[in-house]
Amino acid sequence: TAVTGLVGLAYVPVFLRVDESPGWLASVGDVARATHVIRAIARGNSSPGGNLTIRGTSLPAASGGGASSSGTSSSGGGGVAAAGPNLFRGSLLRYLISNLVFWFSTSFTYYGLSLSSDNLEGSIHVTFALMCLVEVPADTLGAWLLDRIGRRPTLVGCYVLTAVSCLLSMVLPPGLATTTVVITGKFAIAAAFACIFVYASELFPTAVRSQAMGLCSASGRLGGITAPFVVQLSSVGRSLPFVIFGLSCAAAALCFVRLPETAGAKGD
Repeated sequence: TAVTGLVGLAYVPVFLRVDESPGWLASVGDVARATHVIRAIARGNSSPGGNLTIRGTSLPAASGGGASSSGTSSSGGGGVAAAGPNLFRGSLLRYLISNLVFWFSTSFTYYGLSLSSDNLEGSIHVTFALMCLVEVPADTLGAWLLDRIGRRPTLVGCYVLTAVSCLLSMVLPPGLATTTVVITGKFAIAAAFACIFVYASELFPTAVRSQAMGLCSASGRLGGITAPFVVQLSSVGRSLPFVIFGLSCAAAALCFVRLPETAGAKGD
């Protein structure tokens, strides 16, 4: 416990260097500081934002839905925001339902595979260690692919690879081959877990982003709660839990059929 607490202290200097949210600064009237933060973000992204300014004392709410929505409207010159988007209507509701499904599947499969180490051949300690170690290259590769090929292809690829890896456990004999494909599935779902935060935060407009991310996170927690019970189904069939995890990831991949790409899209 003491060691864990000391590790947490290492993050304190990081938070001291993080700027306050420009949206919140503008909402409390600190427009000068909000403008400074916006310009710093633009410089960090190599965007032409050196002359960006924020007019009024609050940021206007988005009037549309989705990643490509950048339209805002205000009445007169008083900076009064128009009615914001409704998360439970139209395309935003469709986006939300899809996100709830693949957030559940991601957490469900991620924790399920992690807890399945004792269902595989070989040393449980070595297998679990490998399950953990693959997350480092998985997160690194996922972050690189997000900007290289886009958000949707990266996530779909991760889900498909996880689904195929898990379903292969049905036909492969127990031993090194099955352990290898399951660890490959853990690699892919770990990358997906790191990427869904980026995709979801870009998909929803600012006015409903916190609400949407909270619901998505809750869905993911439900997946994590459900996973241990599915792992216990190995007493019924050795590969049954992996089949369920694979089908779950296949369903997650299908969710992206009608979801937009957010890489390079202009948000609100």
